[in-house]
Amino acid sequence: STDANRRHKRLPVARCMQVRINGADLDAVAEDFSLNGMKIRYAGTPFVAGPALKISIDALNISRDARVVWSAASRGSESFSGVIFEKPVPASILAGLAPNRI
Repeated sequence: STDANRRHKRLPVARCMQVRINGADLDAVAEDFSLNGMKIRYAGTPFVAGPALKISIDALNISRDARVVWSAASRGSESFSGVIFEKPVPASILAGLAPNRI
């Protein structure tokens, strides 16, 4: 099914990253990653769905424009958001994250 394929292509990564929102940098953790987007965890209130973000992961040499699809508060002061990249990342990025899982 499409859902099964989508899940298969999302890799749990737990990588630290920077998210730029309206010119401000925010530390976040990428909980899972795909060619088209990621789930991130960060301190603070949930993002509003829709606004443009600049996603940068220096360790992977990635910088992408993205938009928020969903957000939710977690326990404590953390929130989670699902973001979609405006342009997919190269497949080699996923292969580098988990070479034995693709």
